[in-house]
Amino acid sequence: TAALTYYGLTLSSGSLAGSLYVNASLSAAMELPAALAALVLMERLKGGRRTACFMFYFMGGVACLLSGMTSHKGLSRGLNMLGKFNLTAAFDTIYIFSSEMFETSIKNRVMGMCSAAGRIGSLIAPDMVVIGTVTHLDPGVIFGVASLVTALVIITTLPGPRAGIASL
Repeated sequence: TAALTYYGLTLSSGSLAGSLYVNASLSAAMELPAALAALVLMERLKGGRRTACFMFYFMGGVACLLSGMTSHKGLSRGLNMLGKFNLTAAFDTIYIFSSEMFETSIKNRVMGMCSAAGRIGSLIAPDMVVIGTVTHLDPGVIFGVASLVTALVIITTLPGPRAGIASL
């Protein structure tokens, strides 16, 4: 879901209201602050990486859903960028979190499988944007629902702080 939403929002920024160049620049400008927010919140939140990951997916999903449901062009663009910020941070967080969940002896294989699954998401992201335009369903709704489902899975199934996370 991380790669699907990340690349999908990046690709769909060109279809937002306003200038294509401004939208692409705003989308790119979300990268550094999102990475910094992910680094800080992973360490500072009481629930640790799981809580940070859940929070980023949840807030990103809500922002994407709202951006797809509003008819106000400026608000839609702002919510889309808020979704991009949160889902970029979620991508960074889940990558670190998933690498820490497994023992060193199998970490390379597991991270390879995670990377392959992510490439599948990035492969179908352009299709989700096209499906959204063909069905007149805003891509934000598609990415918002995917993010909210992921947030639910994270909070209900992944281990919390220090529970089941292999020591380094």
